[in-house]
Amino acid sequence: MNFINKLMDIRNEETTPQKINKKNKQFWTKKQDSLLIAFVENNKLNINWKEIAENFSNMTHKQCYYRYRNLNPLLKRGHWSEEEEQKLKELFGLHGGKWALISKKMGGKRSGKQIRHHYKNISDKIIKIFNGGRCKNSKTL
Repeated sequence: MNFINKLMDIRNEETTPQKINKKNKQFWTKKQDSLLIAFVENNKLNINWKEIAENFSNMTHKQCYYRYRNLNPLLKRGHWSEEEEQKLKELFGLHGGKWALISKKMGGKRSGKQIRHHYKNISDKIIKIFNGGRCKNSKTL
């Protein structure tokens, strides 16, 4: 069975509750997840999320993109090493809040969103320490 026939079979299958899409109350099946990963892997050089979304009923290109990003096995999750944190601080000093660029410069192992959230968390901790434990809106400096 070729790739297109698999797509058509998955489009017609009944969905099971695995992950819910709150906007349209659609569910992603394990087969759809596998298909999404396979489709992206087959088109790595020229990923067109709108074309990919056409293969999934009631899913937008953004939903497909975010779903793939959540499924991406190449993304590192969890604890940040001291090296990663140091590199993040250096790259933020050079590029500011260009999180996607920072992600690429860090090797693409963390998403821009992960990097942004982590930077915000560590900067909030620094501000809290600097302000002696007071909230960051404190005027004491």
